[in-house]
Amino acid sequence: MALIVVEMGRRVVTPQNNKRRNAIKTQATKSSVAIDQYHQFSSDSAISQTSTISPGQGDGPSNLIKQRQAQKNPSRVSLLAEIMSDQIITLTADASVNDAWQLFQHHGFHHIPIIDENNIVLAMLSERDILQGPGIQKNIDLENIMQFASKRVFCFSSDTDIRQATRILYEYDLGALPIISENHQILGIVSRTDIIKVVSHYGPLELWA
Repeated sequence: MALIVVEMGRRVVTPQNNKRRNAIKTQATKSSVAIDQYHQFSSDSAISQTSTISPGQGDGPSNLIKQRQAQKNPSRVSLLAEIMSDQIITLTADASVNDAWQLFQHHGFHHIPIIDENNIVLAMLSERDILQGPGIQKNIDLENIMQFASKRVFCFSSDTDIRQATRILYEYDLGALPIISENHQILGIVSRTDIIKVVSHYGPLELWA
């Protein structure tokens, strides 16, 4: 089964219907290093290509699109393993809110998997979880992150079709999905932004119908 729901490292019953579609919207998560390979066209390379066009050939947007496609023809992707980032920033269950907040600010992403000493996923902490805490009435900097993290985590195996993951992200209003092994050990992470960039930049639309 590609979709795996874990709670404190243990598999729980996978939901069969949508119960979270009306939840508060999550923040977008910064795209992973893995996905950036699909849109690395620099302005310099575009200028270099356009400079070879003669006056009679035109210099409109259609020509620029053709040049970019000729310059880089990406491979088709269909599985989460092909777009996930395996450079994962994680925290252990004894970390503080301040520890997590420093990571959020330094790296620019919005979700951190919480793992145990065996790299098994225990929970998922989002920046929103912290911001929706008790507020200014209480200083939460030194509080334990497990007080705020989501302990039911939607995970996927690396051989999952991207479309299936997209459906779960939409139905349960998630911002990121940990990719785990059969033993629930974390292998990588895929964000909503990763998938959106793949769908929007490349591939015939019928592949995503």
